[in-house]
Amino acid sequence: MALNVVISESAQAGLAEACGYIAQVLKEPSAIVTLLDAFDEFVDAVSQLPDLYPLCNEQRLAGMGIRKALIRGYVALYVRNDKEVSVIAFFHQTQDYAKLI
Repeated sequence: MALNVVISESAQAGLAEACGYIAQVLKEPSAIVTLLDAFDEFVDAVSQLPDLYPLCNEQRLAGMGIRKALIRGYVALYVRNDKEVSVIAFFHQTQDYAKLI
């Protein structure tokens, strides 16, 4: 049975920021579509297989049950319980997300 996936305001903001950067700086609208499609695929995957991606390497985050998925040069962080998956953050892979959580 598929779990509900909730995307936090922080994760939504991170995704919007990434799309804005791609549009304004890189000027690659097709890359936005590619990123959003990949994000949708991630959401579908974790709804079916919430443990698909590994716990974060950072011990503090792993101890909180935070998992890390790499999506087209970006990192989605999420947690799960028996009823839902919560996407809590979305960062560029070069950001030190462990310090930002």
